[in-house]
Amino acid sequence: MRLNVSNVLLGMVCFAVLVCLPRTGMAAEDADILKGLSKQEKADILERLGKLEKADILERLSKLEDLGKLDKTGLFQVKDADESNITIGGNFKFYLFDHSAGETETGEHQSTNVSAGISSLTLYYSAEISDNLSIMVAPEILVHSGATPRLGSPIEGPDPTEDPEIEFAEAHITYMLPNGLQAKAGYLKPKFTWDYGYERFWYEDYHAFYTTANPWLGSMHDVGIEFYKSLEFSGVSVPTYLYLLNGHGTGVGGDNNEGSTIMLHVQPEFREGRLKLLGSYAFGRWDVDNNYDYQRLALGVEYKHQNFTLRTEYMAGIWENRFAGEDVNPKGFYTKAFYQFNEGIQGFVGYSHMVHDFTGFFFVSSLVEEQYDTVSLGLNFKLADGATFMVNTQLIDGEREDNSAELDLVRLTMGVRVQF
Repeated sequence: MRLNVSNVLLGMVCFAVLVCLPRTGMAAEDADILKGLSKQEKADILERLGKLEKADILERLSKLEDLGKLDKTGLFQVKDADESNITIGGNFKFYLFDHSAGETETGEHQSTNVSAGISSLTLYYSAEISDNLSIMVAPEILVHSGATPRLGSPIEGPDPTEDPEIEFAEAHITYMLPNGLQAKAGYLKPKFTWDYGYERFWYEDYHAFYTTANPWLGSMHDVGIEFYKSLEFSGVSVPTYLYLLNGHGTGVGGDNNEGSTIMLHVQPEFREGRLKLLGSYAFGRWDVDNNYDYQRLALGVEYKHQNFTLRTEYMAGIWENRFAGEDVNPKGFYTKAFYQFNEGIQGFVGYSHMVHDFTGFFFVSSLVEEQYDTVSLGLNFKLADGATFMVNTQLIDGEREDNSAELDLVRLTMGVRVQF
């Protein structure tokens, strides 16, 4: 979708001029702003200024010194909609059926009511400022699609009284440098993993794995600078990203200090893109006082053969413990296999394993090791270009090391994903 804003900008300029500038006795034909324009161009300008008194508007425009430095024809030119450099797109996800049932550590059978609702809406506003400079802002509205099952918590459905959350998915400027180098600065979603950084899961599976939407493993948001360049070596393409990340106030576990996190991400591609490798490494200091180190690692392989695709990623991290306990070492992996039956139907099966152990990390004595194993089965039906009906079943098995909490659950969701 494209939005023409020239009329809006013109109205804003005229309004500001009328409010801020004093009236003078200068006649319209004497206004400097019209010098060099043809009679037809002058008539077009006057017509677009609408019901306001023409001579009065032109007197005020003549007093605005900055306007004299701009191209006069360009200032008043209203572009057609298909020529606008501002574009709007988005991702919309909603569910028509969501139901969970299972058992907890007490052996009690619990289930949720069948529900329907909105998961999320992300809007992408982008504009080309010049041939080299562009800006993109992506506000995101989140209305969680049911409570994510957690160890130690009852199996619950979505809270109908929960208010939507509004935040930024991304907000940054991009500048094209010589020799194919691209620089991006602002609030970024670094390409740490395929499933989250490249947003693969959003298009493939209705619910993300525990390893994916996880700030200790698969996900990453941060404020900083990204440099990108695709390197070529003897026919092998290696898209390469280098990040200087400043932290965005995530508190414990986030780079929330005056230091910076450095991250390198590469994605070598072989056999005309049918075989891809992924490697990401980030290091910095996680605490506010800039004393304790942390490192994060992601490795991945993806292979495509005709209608079959196989992808796996491994993620791990080390957070230095500020207390006397051992360092925190979360880790996990997932594997997904896809088969494209025809142009409109895709099936997949996936497995994910995740281990967390935050013993003594948040305070001197807290928590124990816990792990989740998830099997995901799904069918995706193409409704139209950019629109997919998704059927997803997850089998979740979770437990804590001391057997204080267990979870055995089946979740079925049917929903629609729309990209526009």
